[in-house]
Amino acid sequence: SSSSSSSSPPSDMVGSHPWVGNEDRDKMEAVRKEFLHAWKAYEDYAWGKDVVKPVSRTGHDEQYRMGITLLDSLDTLWIMGYKQEFKRATEWVRHSCVLSNQEVSVFETTIRALAGLLAAYHLSKEPVLLEKATELALKMEPAFNTPTGFPKSTVRLSDGHAWCPSWSSNSASFSEVTSLYMEWDYLARLTKNKRLTERMDKIIDTMITMPKIEGLYAQWVSVDTGRFTSGDITLGSRVDSAYEYLEKIWRWSRGSREDVLKEYLARIDDVETHLIRKSKPSGLTYIQQCQFGKRSCHGQFDHLVCFAPAMLALGARDAKNNPKSKRHMELAEELTKTCYEAYDRMPSGLAPEIIKFGRGIDFYVESADTHNLLRPETVESLFVMWRVTHDQKYRDWGWKIFQAFKKYTRVEPKGYSSINNVKVNDPSLVSWRDHTESFFFAETMKYLYLLFADDSVMHIDEYVFNTEAHAFPINPRADE
Repeated sequence: SSSSSSSSPPSDMVGSHPWVGNEDRDKMEAVRKEFLHAWKAYEDYAWGKDVVKPVSRTGHDEQYRMGITLLDSLDTLWIMGYKQEFKRATEWVRHSCVLSNQEVSVFETTIRALAGLLAAYHLSKEPVLLEKATELALKMEPAFNTPTGFPKSTVRLSDGHAWCPSWSSNSASFSEVTSLYMEWDYLARLTKNKRLTERMDKIIDTMITMPKIEGLYAQWVSVDTGRFTSGDITLGSRVDSAYEYLEKIWRWSRGSREDVLKEYLARIDDVETHLIRKSKPSGLTYIQQCQFGKRSCHGQFDHLVCFAPAMLALGARDAKNNPKSKRHMELAEELTKTCYEAYDRMPSGLAPEIIKFGRGIDFYVESADTHNLLRPETVESLFVMWRVTHDQKYRDWGWKIFQAFKKYTRVEPKGYSSINNVKVNDPSLVSWRDHTESFFFAETMKYLYLLFADDSVMHIDEYVFNTEAHAFPINPRADE
């Protein structure tokens, strides 16, 4: 908490790694203060609802109807030392989090709610969090009863009935069916339920053996056959975390899943061959997107793709004897710069949802893509790049991004909101979307805080962060 001196960390935050003393206490405290400014809006306007609308000062429920922002924020509250707020939120879980007939995305509910509960349980050892996580998982589990093991997209919690979108001929987003492993395997570890691990292993087996498209993944996959059915070939939306989780599952297995590492390295080779390009005139590295079944590719670069530097850097650091590690680290550095430029070149200092490469001007932004949803991927990569390289520029870039968020997305008297147009150069011209995504609390602010924290706080050797920034302890004895 803010009162502890800089010479020693909060005792309940540090694993076996020694205190290095490379925190930036003032910047940590600034981030922590702004998190509370955002959190107060949720507490006061939207308590128990899925999301807060801070401009109209109300809350509303999305598909989850389970206080998804609250569940997603539990571990951030704990890590930042907001123990009273954490306690209040835990009591809400105990008394008011009701799982009934909600129809929810298996993926989103896994990465936000299930993972949020489990990560907070690990930190606090509050039994109710594990109990609620277990109840939620068992209600979702029937969705995995498919020939491939890939879950159907949506499940009804009251009876386990699950389905894919009606137009999709039983297809689901590839990232959604492949980015679940640590969450369910960690629950399996805590509750000694081997069946859940077997379900996750089946997904990985399908992923490794299924046919790729020139070694790459597309956006939609049949849960019956494990064949791609439609969508773009991309590292952006609907594919992104499929690559990310290969690297993470390998680290989660403490290096025992050589087959997963091999798959990861092969896929990154194919990404480099087919998708890595350089912009004109500045030579910014980017990852292009290609149409399914056609040869045409284009320069669309989703903000979501900015998870890739973190993935590449962690993979390069941990697969030390891989001859490609040096190249992967270079790619991570180049892509981080591209992701930062998407912020730095906008008048507000905030990145748009999508940039497009081409036209000889590096990249441009179409009017439909100028919004900023308070996304975390770039600050996630800055956090990882800092922890791996200790190059000061990553902290400097993160601080500039934090200041831009504060200047253009902070709502008075409390809250933070997504905005419609990052091309404004005056905060008084901001057009509010009046919405705070739960990932702003779970990821964006947590990664900014950890960027300025000491290396021993949530040490990257001891934890694997899921795709919603919920950290699971790698050591299987961590919870004994």
